[in-house]
Amino acid sequence: MVHALFTVWSCPRVALVAKEFEESRSGIANNNRATEIPLPELGDQRAGITHYNADLEETTAVALLRVGTVLVEMEYAPVLDDPEWNTEFEQLASMVAARAQQVQNA
Repeated sequence: MVHALFTVWSCPRVALVAKEFEESRSGIANNNRATEIPLPELGDQRAGITHYNADLEETTAVALLRVGTVLVEMEYAPVLDDPEWNTEFEQLASMVAARAQQVQNA
């Protein structure tokens, strides 16, 4: 069984959320077992990272997405040996990015 956890922040200014995006990305990427993975063109800034989560004893994938003034962190676990996990991961990231854009356009 896999699970996805979404954390969403909304900021009043792009500069604040862009700074938070970079800080979050750096924090995850500095894990000694982290690997950056490609993501499709989603939002204004994006980062995909896999890392070993010692607390869960499994590999987790994280998508960080900045869409306007919204920052989304999506944790997806476990990352399985089956290459199909990446398709589902990208679909979930795309869905949440589209929703964040839709809410800001309203």
